[in-house]
Amino acid sequence: MSAGASIVQESLPHTVNVAIHVAFGTGCLLLGLMALITRKGGRLHIRFGRYFLACLAVVIATAVVGILAFGFRAFLGVITMLAAYEAYSGYRSLKIRFSGPQLQDAAVSVAGISATLLFIAYLRSVHIQWAPVVIYSTLGTLVVVASYDLVRFTFPKHWFERTWLYEHIVKMLGAYNAVASAFSGTVLEKWQPYSQMAPSILGVAAMVGFIIYFRRNRKALAIAAT
Repeated sequence: MSAGASIVQESLPHTVNVAIHVAFGTGCLLLGLMALITRKGGRLHIRFGRYFLACLAVVIATAVVGILAFGFRAFLGVITMLAAYEAYSGYRSLKIRFSGPQLQDAAVSVAGISATLLFIAYLRSVHIQWAPVVIYSTLGTLVVVASYDLVRFTFPKHWFERTWLYEHIVKMLGAYNAVASAFSGTVLEKWQPYSQMAPSILGVAAMVGFIIYFRRNRKALAIAAT
């Protein structure tokens, strides 16, 4: 295993931070998978979803600590931004299904787009070597999702009663894909950028599959929407 994929780092605090990050990241992958395979809207799905979000919060926190205190890595930075935003927006889709988006949602969307632009400017100023196909696609996804969330303010409120489930599926799967991409991109470092792209491709296929399934299965849609 390469040094970049090793838990043991040059200092004890860094090693502890990486160990926590890896442990909770693994938890995210397992808990997220359980949420995917359990009945949508059921007790187990809700429980595993909450555990997934809790683990993801720790993963994001340790990633931020790692970026700020122990050395900047462009891929880790963009994946952290995307996972954080999609998890937030995916969770909020449950809360705004009857009311529509609120001011706090607009603030987070604007912050996400602003952070993306600042991130790009910073990368260009320090001339960090990175794979453009991975970085641009990840940042582009964040901008597209955040822009859509802003455009939602023009939609009638009844729109969200019909679309919230699909938003929840796409965004939570997006957050899960970000964690999976970070995992595969780190563990299978020598196969980058393909090891980072593969989970995203599979994730998009899963999103389409879930949407088609719920569009065709009204009973399953009704259960998930309870």
